[in-house]
Amino acid sequence: MHWPIDELGTLHQNNVKKIFEACQNNNISVVGAFPNPESEVLTLFENRYLIDKVTRQLQVVQPKASSIGARIKQKKEAEKNGEVAGEEASA
Repeated sequence: MHWPIDELGTLHQNNVKKIFEACQNNNISVVGAFPNPESEVLTLFENRYLIDKVTRQLQVVQPKASSIGARIKQKKEAEKNGEVAGEEASA
């Protein structure tokens, strides 16, 4: 099944993630093209490539991590491991 979705990058990240989950649950593969290789939407794709205009070869793209997202992830990991404000909690 083909299900074109235009302007996916303009939607909020949470809504895009829900679209991807719904597609995956219904065995629909999402294929997209983005002019901005720094889009956070790229983190939802398993395979990401740029086409080199000169060589016409594919180049693997690693999405840039959000500094805010990285801090939130670090804080959640610390909370999960029982750390408080970056220090180990006393027992």
